[in-house]
Amino acid sequence: LATAEALGRFGTEGLTSAYYWTDPADRSPAFWAFRAFRNFDGAGGRFLDWSVPVKGDGVLASLFASRDADRRHVVAVLLNFATASSISARVALDGCGVASARGFTYEGGASGFRTLDVTSTAQALQTVAPPYSMTVLDLTADVPARSVP
Repeated sequence: LATAEALGRFGTEGLTSAYYWTDPADRSPAFWAFRAFRNFDGAGGRFLDWSVPVKGDGVLASLFASRDADRRHVVAVLLNFATASSISARVALDGCGVASARGFTYEGGASGFRTLDVTSTAQALQTVAPPYSMTVLDLTADVPARSVP
């Protein structure tokens, strides 16, 4: 989770690349942290080019969000630092609607990300992030988000 947190912070601060002194061991937690931002679904799914500011009310979680140039595709990475409790996450969408939404989560171990149930409405995207996990939310909006810079 520390590696994923660092990569997310790099994105919010405008860094365009990150270097890991050696390759993370194959299928290690650090390996999957990089995969959360690059190829989370095994088919090229990635954190997008524009960082999106987020607001949160928890101290045991971090959320990093990105969007494409058209403001229709959003990818967010949610980190749950609580070792024993899940987080019910709600991501406001400002009424742009959701054409499609997918979720992936990593809870440790070599098997990597698994799919996660995501519920969407015109107002929000909701999911439950397991304890001590990395969760990736991948959504496409019906219309461009208005309030995203």
